[in-house]
Amino acid sequence: MPRGHLDILIDIEADRMTRALLMPKEVDRERTVVLSEREGNENWPEFRVEEELYELAFRRHPYRWDALGYRTDIEHMGAEDLRGYYRRFYGTRNAVLVVSGGFDPRAVEREVRRRFSPLPAGGADPTVREVEPPARGERRSTLSGPGTTPLIAIAYRSPSIDERSAPATMLIDVLLGGETRIFSAGGRSRSGEHPGARLYRALVDPGLAVRATSEWRARVHPGLFTVYAQASAGVALDRVETAIDGALDRLARKGPTAAELSEARTKVRRGA
Repeated sequence: MPRGHLDILIDIEADRMTRALLMPKEVDRERTVVLSEREGNENWPEFRVEEELYELAFRRHPYRWDALGYRTDIEHMGAEDLRGYYRRFYGTRNAVLVVSGGFDPRAVEREVRRRFSPLPAGGADPTVREVEPPARGERRSTLSGPGTTPLIAIAYRSPSIDERSAPATMLIDVLLGGETRIFSAGGRSRSGEHPGARLYRALVDPGLAVRATSEWRARVHPGLFTVYAQASAGVALDRVETAIDGALDRLARKGPTAAELSEARTKVRRGA
């Protein structure tokens, strides 16, 4: 946006805070788009596995739900449902305005105050207060579907971003999977594979798997630390699981090497 027209953009954003129409025709048109996205995800075995994994791991906390929603939700949610949510939560108390670029800060502040100050102070508190109870044992599930991709996902309860153990969890993720997703924005896209990472060396190098990685997503509430692997053709998933357990046990018993620690710190500092 050219700096000379910044006031137009601010006007649009302020207008959007209280005057969105959410017309039924627009909702129906967008519903088709979202359903198409959902169907595309369902064709991806990793999506189905991860959706099942989060439903298995979380019984009460909202982390059990994917942001895209279930098919039935998408199909039946109407314009009035969206307006109710909009009126309840879409307010100035829950809004953060970010302006970046070659603008005069004082001029921007004047424009923001001009358009946003008259808006009513709205927006219900969205804080999640539901606490997931402790897991009382291992939970397992087996999925079948189209395709021949043999996948295994193993998840462990993990700390929230503000806990003292969060940096150590991030380090473990880099050691096992080769990268950290703490700087990644949203979504459930999968971490990449790194030949130097421990899981890759333990599973892919000996031919047990064609892909192997780990993933810890930094969250406000305690989440999951997950290990993913795709078995090689003809390799049973129980052999892959045994190899994963071995890699985790070796790291727990012996810890990382000095070289691994140095490389992991470098990756975290550069946001890898």
